[in-house]
Amino acid sequence: MTGTTGRSRAALAAGVTLGLLLLVLAAASGPVGFLHESGRRLDPPPPQPASTGSDEPTQQTLHEVTRGQKQLIDLSWLGTLFATAMLLVVVLVVLALLRHLWVQRWRPPERPAQVDFELAPDDRLAASLQAAATALQDTLDHGRPADAIVSCWRRLQQEATDAGLPPDPAETSTEYVVRALHRLDLDPRATAGLAALYREARFSEHPLGEDARAAARASLSVLQADLARRTADA
Repeated sequence: MTGTTGRSRAALAAGVTLGLLLLVLAAASGPVGFLHESGRRLDPPPPQPASTGSDEPTQQTLHEVTRGQKQLIDLSWLGTLFATAMLLVVVLVVLALLRHLWVQRWRPPERPAQVDFELAPDDRLAASLQAAATALQDTLDHGRPADAIVSCWRRLQQEATDAGLPPDPAETSTEYVVRALHRLDLDPRATAGLAALYREARFSEHPLGEDARAAARASLSVLQADLARRTADA
């Protein structure tokens, strides 16, 4: 862009200089003979023969009167026309140069538009899970162990969705939550353990005991501790 602008300015400056030189040359050289003389001149009429003494005027035809006379064509106005045209060209070039310089003039840079800071989906998810830590633990403390584990897992799923991490239509609930927790680089063993407990509670026909609730609570505590360390290191 800078090179193109420099070449444009140099071309305009050269055009102005050339026009001024031509104008000065035309003014200094006087009338310019653009066309050679045509050879047609208006010569004085030939001397009339002496009078013979007759009082009657001699009758002459128009052809005889204009015989030997040549017309002279004055082309000096062409020089004036050329000088006027060159002056007009110089004025137009100067105006174009001034307009170009005005358009390319320096302007202060625009102030960047103020945008609100927005957390990335992973950061929003981490902040959301930290804020819901107590609620997740309370979910595991109420109801039958299987119902509590399913409710805790669904709460994790809702937190991921609210954080702006959309689920894939082909994903199951288990796959979606596991993917969300892996994005945060949390303990994969605790994630896999909690996911296995959710599948057992959701799809098995046998009831789960308090040992399953305790295992789910332990896995959730590991995940929350790992999330706290991740946030502290960020």
